[in-house]
Amino acid sequence: MTVTAGTTIGQPYKSIFGATQTSWNVAFHTMPDWVETDSLVVSSDTLINGQYYKAVNGQHGFDGFIREDTMTGRAWYLDKSWDKKEFLIMNLSLNVGDTFIMHKMEFPEDSIAIVDSIKYDGGNKKIFLSENDNPVLPGECLTFIEGTGPNAGIIFQLYQSSVQFGDGSILLCAHKDSIQTYTNSSPYFIGQCFVLWGGVEENQLDKSKLTLFPNPTSDKVQIDYKGALPYSIEIMDYTGKFISSKTDINSSPLDFDMTEYPHGIYLLKVTGNDGKFATGRVLKL
Repeated sequence: MTVTAGTTIGQPYKSIFGATQTSWNVAFHTMPDWVETDSLVVSSDTLINGQYYKAVNGQHGFDGFIREDTMTGRAWYLDKSWDKKEFLIMNLSLNVGDTFIMHKMEFPEDSIAIVDSIKYDGGNKKIFLSENDNPVLPGECLTFIEGTGPNAGIIFQLYQSSVQFGDGSILLCAHKDSIQTYTNSSPYFIGQCFVLWGGVEENQLDKSKLTLFPNPTSDKVQIDYKGALPYSIEIMDYTGKFISSKTDINSSPLDFDMTEYPHGIYLLKVTGNDGKFATGRVLKL
């Protein structure tokens, strides 16, 4: 009998879920050349068709359910918008040369990815699939990571429509029990858990329409917005987590108090009454 190095017969793989808290920050395209981030958070257990799932909720409509089998290292994602169709998103039982079905939502046929290699990192198993037909960054490959999930994010089977990240999703960070357990080391993201970049969206205002001063700040930041009134403000932290919001603001500039905010980088999104928005980052000292 042959036992693969790093595993023990009958020993389960590490769970992708934390004991009390689990979340994945996933970058995805909303339109060509425009990338946003959603924080997908596990909320509760639920029973569907005799199977126990954990509900997953996002801020951009990525609401679904996920379940796992730690004995085989498999995980499945079931999305509410797909008539509760379930997709396999990870399989740690695969061997080199085995195949994995890649769903193509904009094409009539699925495609096949082939396991290229298997490695261990800090005791965690990683399965690298062939670079052909995967939704990750150019030069990288779809990877299943024990204790984390796919490096393309748990929604990749639903969201990808072509081989490159240009139409897909990618995992930026993962958290379990309020501890960051995964960071994307790609130079595209330089370790960030939240990205919002790319070309100009139809409703995006020129950056000159929003001024944040002083920046960095230790207490207050002045928000000078040259757009339609009234406007609203949304604030998210470095991980993409929603922090606070303020609506129906009828004056600009506005002094926004960040005294009680922990040190770090915050994203501000200001949206005018006409639906047009501007974004900026503030460093809180």
